[in-house]
Amino acid sequence: MIEIIQLILDMIFIFFIIFLLIRTRSLARLNTLIKESKKDFEKLLFQAEKWGDEIIGKLNLKEREGSELLKRLEEAHKKLLEEEKKLIVESPDLEKTKSVLLLYNQGLSREEISKGLNIPIGEVDLILDLINYIKKNNKLS
Repeated sequence: MIEIIQLILDMIFIFFIIFLLIRTRSLARLNTLIKESKKDFEKLLFQAEKWGDEIIGKLNLKEREGSELLKRLEEAHKKLLEEEKKLIVESPDLEKTKSVLLLYNQGLSREEISKGLNIPIGEVDLILDLINYIKKNNKLS
């Protein structure tokens, strides 16, 4: 009877060891899968960081290019404004422009100014429109 109990206990012990071996193998496979997944994740993370760095580099380059372009445009705009002022202030027709402006400010119509100064009405319109544009955009101040 003791031998039967001993045999049953040995069998239970052997099944328990087999169960532990199976469980250990499952855990080992799971551990391997986790390690592989971790490596894959690290590769993906590295690639994402690499792409992020490339994108940031490209954005920084575009920002510098945009800043340089903006500076060049501002310089060109400044030069154009200076040229515009020169055209008005240093114009050979400065006396004509002053006369048109003086008569207009005295209340004469465009037609009256045209007849009085003996210049085409289109030229009077051009002078007054240009002066109004410059005043409106504060280009002479």
